[in-house]
Amino acid sequence: MPDTVEALAARDADRESALSALFHRHHLELFRLATLLGAESDAEDVVAEAFCELHRGWKRLRSAQAALPYLRAVIVNLGRMRVRHLQVVRRHVEWVREDVASAESEAMVLDDRRALVAALRALPARQREALVLRYWLGLKEAEIAEAMGISPGADGEPEQGAGGNAVTTEAEQRLEEVLRTVAAEVQTSPDAYRRVQSRWRRRERRRRLVVALLATAVIVVADGVALWTLSDATPDQHVIFTDPVAP
Repeated sequence: MPDTVEALAARDADRESALSALFHRHHLELFRLATLLGAESDAEDVVAEAFCELHRGWKRLRSAQAALPYLRAVIVNLGRMRVRHLQVVRRHVEWVREDVASAESEAMVLDDRRALVAALRALPARQREALVLRYWLGLKEAEIAEAMGISPGADGEPEQGAGGNAVTTEAEQRLEEVLRTVAAEVQTSPDAYRRVQSRWRRRERRRRLVVALLATAVIVVADGVALWTLSDATPDQHVIFTDPVAP
């Protein structure tokens, strides 16, 4: 049975309410996650895109509890693509970065922290993802695997791929401290929710417009075929109705 207008409106309202609560509860954490994964100045856009993807695929979630893991997985994937792009760009502009680095800002950062941040950014994307998810978010192995789109226990599994036993307790503590410090410096803009909400609503309107246009096109084509069939039929052909045969 097709949904009524009231049912669709109620479903949209429930989705908006759930997304709003999810955004206000987890947006800052997700924004910091995107930043730590290397999205840098594009972190806000990466998170916004993740929420738009969630808005579009909301009906396909197995449960409301799957929303946050879904967002993490999208952010990890988008962040990975963004890092690859930045690596290509930096091959051409690295010499500029060395010239414009501020001596004052460098002096404000402790040597060990700077070294760890530099080492983290130099890691391959998947190793960096595993470290951030494990030592900053504190996710378990299965949760890390889900966010990274890999199977737990497989080759390159999060904990072993990230360094496993080679990482000492002291190094782990330092890494956690550095990640917390760097993340704490990342703040979102006050109007972030308004902009993301406007973005997913604009996409939804566009999607519904496309669906309506396609439905209209199908009806027009069907009408055209029917009219062509009628106009091309001979008078004795029964295209639509069958006249009763006279006795």
